[in-house]
Amino acid sequence: MPEVYTGKVLISGDQIDAYLAAMKEAEEARAPFREMLEGLNGEFGVSLESFMSVRTYMLMKIQLDLI
Repeated sequence: MPEVYTGKVLISGDQIDAYLAAMKEAEEARAPFREMLEGLNGEFGVSLESFMSVRTYMLMKIQLDLI
């Protein structure tokens, strides 16, 4: 079972560059997945618009961050 750690992360000054590089790599690795999710979110917004009233659609759009 995975362990979950909460709290502050301490990074020593000489390891900041390595940490930032690792964070950038992780963000780049997630980029295709994030783009796919944003596309699905947009398609979902279009489908909501087709069967909901304008008011309900706008409320859902705000909640789902489709704007």
